[in-house]
Amino acid sequence: MKARLSWVFLLGIVWVVAIGLRLYQLQVVLHPHYAQKALRQQQRQLELDAPRGTIYDARGRALAVSVPVDSAYAVPARVKDPAATAQKIAAVVPGIDVRHLAQRLSADNEFAWVARKLDAPVAQALRNLHLPGIEFVAESKRYYPMRELAAQILGYVGTDNHGLAKGAARHGVAPLCILITDRALLHPAVLQG
Repeated sequence: MKARLSWVFLLGIVWVVAIGLRLYQLQVVLHPHYAQKALRQQQRQLELDAPRGTIYDARGRALAVSVPVDSAYAVPARVKDPAATAQKIAAVVPGIDVRHLAQRLSADNEFAWVARKLDAPVAQALRNLHLPGIEFVAESKRYYPMRELAAQILGYVGTDNHGLAKGAARHGVAPLCILITDRALLHPAVLQG
């Protein structure tokens, strides 16, 4: 009986020491890793650009307009079946590569873009799927109703609302004093000189 009791006592001591070593490893040795992981989970920074203002010509016609749209993103840890979710999304959102999306949905990240700046019917169809882990954020999309008119002065913006071509959009300058007349496009430097 004493031998059996001493074995149980020894096993209990080994178990307590093993638990103590594991706690030491988690709380002391791996502390920086888990502190960083907790910080990433608790503080998610998503930089959103303010919508750009509407730009008009001299007659009051809109040359560049920002329209509110939805963008879809995923929280991969909450996506239950990445392959099936990617298939369902690809059936609704045109131009999605199923394999690439499935890889992003199964990655060990806290955030992954699914589709940016969706048109309203596509965003609504994606919402109606009620997929776990798929969320939406409001953004703005730039439209040019007059197409190429004054494109050299206005420039264009990309998906992240950063200027792509030469012009006011690229330099972040609001072309408030550009005057577009019937005959010519006049830049502020021309107006002053």
